Amino acid sequence: MNKKIVKGGLAGIAVVALAAGGGTFASWSDFDVAKDNQAGAGILKLDVSTRDGAGVNIAPFKLAPGQNKYQEFFLASANSENVPVGALSATINNLRDVEDNGPGCTTNSEAVAEKPGEVDSTTGLPTNPLNSCGMTGELSSQMRAQILYSDPMPGASYCQNTGIYSHNIGTKTLAQQAAAGTSTLGEVKAGEGICVRVEMSLPKEATNAVQGDQVAFDYRFDLTQVVN
Repeated sequence: MNKKIVKGGLAGIAVVALAAGGGTFASWSDFDVAKDNQAGAGILKLDVSTRDGAGVNIAPFKLAPGQNKYQEFFLASANSENVPVGALSATINNLRDVEDNGPGCTTNSEAVAEKPGEVDSTTGLPTNPLNSCGMTGELSSQMRAQILYSDPMPGASYCQNTGIYSHNIGTKTLAQQAAAGTSTLGEVKAGEGICVRVEMSLPKEATNAVQGDQVAFDYRFDLTQVVN
């Protein structure tokens, strides 16, 4: 047999065997594409209203010894899709005491209470002028504030029931409440809210030093996502 022919035949068999082993060809495959996918961020939004759903512009009020006033709020997590659980808190900020409507005392009794040693021994009237009481009032140190709040509620109308206020931060002077910092009010889901009732009072023991004094402050409410 011709040796060249034999060698050529063997070489051909080797090539066919290599091809049958699949070493150089890929298996079948297929693919598809899911187009125009989108993602976005949800929101954690705090809505603050009064118990009747109105805005929170609070009318000024005045107190005499033994009197009290209250203010009610509904703090809610806005109703939106995929809203996480949020923790509510409240803080009294920017507390500002003012002596009456400016420097000075309103009455003789206030002037005596402010500087009891400066009175006429015969008349009992202050020897210091009424405008010597200074700029800073004393109302926040005698006025008391108690903060009450409810469990989560589905709407502001529930705040009209005083029986829901099962949590009490406690009664302190307004100055002490402000100094205490942030108070935690609980957690809410989407659409839920917490009723908050702030009761302000001037005790019977309030002195003449606060006559005519003014105090201003801000309520700050925060809603923070709870991350487990």
